Amino acid sequence: MVNFDIYDGTELKSDNLLHSSSGNSTVNNTSYRPQFQTTTTIEIAGRSWKIVFKSKPEMDLLSSKNLVPYIGFGGVAISFILFGITRSLNHARNAAEKSAAALRVSQAALQESEKRFRRLVESNIFGVACSDFQGNIKYTNEYFLKMVGYTLEDMVTGAMHSNAMTPTEYLSLDAQAITELSNNGVTTPFEKEFIRKDGSRVPILIGSALVQASEGEAEEIITFYLDLTVRKQVEEILRQKEEQLRLITNAVPVFISYVRCPRTLPF
Repeated sequence: MVNFDIYDGTELKSDNLLHSSSGNSTVNNTSYRPQFQTTTTIEIAGRSWKIVFKSKPEMDLLSSKNLVPYIGFGGVAISFILFGITRSLNHARNAAEKSAAALRVSQAALQESEKRFRRLVESNIFGVACSDFQGNIKYTNEYFLKMVGYTLEDMVTGAMHSNAMTPTEYLSLDAQAITELSNNGVTTPFEKEFIRKDGSRVPILIGSALVQASEGEAEEIITFYLDLTVRKQVEEILRQKEEQLRLITNAVPVFISYVRCPRTLPF
């Protein structure tokens, strides 16, 4: 007997219409003018709702009769509809708030992780470089630049290229590392040499990891380097000392031996 329209907000516009009990039954009947029509505004969950009550033709015919049961039924129906809408909105808002809170926690953790990594890289304890699979270097720290003798300008202009700095005899090792990187996301650290800008060579320990890129971006390789120059120099000094000792002992016409720890007898 009663049609009702519920609008979100206080403006009676079609864009704001949330529910209409009449459907299309009275919309197409432009000649019909309801005998009874009233509009009320209510507040639910902090939002304003506009409800328009309109009498149906059947109600107009029975207007002289007792209409209380019909009005009561309409009120109950409206209450259930508004309860359902309000509950859905509250659930959606709670879900959005939880998602936003989780996102804030994730962003804070990511920022803290990036801050720690940046401090580690800038400490220059070891070399760091970011490159692509073609060997183009996009970022390095000061340790790496000093190790190979290049500058930031060389990196920007492309003069500092990983493949160009690699001696021919180490290209096969690089190819194996790229295959391992593609399959596992990381490489087993290995030793090789780089050719410095001045043409000299520097022994290094190298290990790489694959960085997953965002959608639409190419994957990057982050590589860590350790200059082995000092270690190689010490090893060479020890080798020379052992060789000198061997020559001396071989020249002496008596039996000489020495014991290493843990009690091994070299000769």
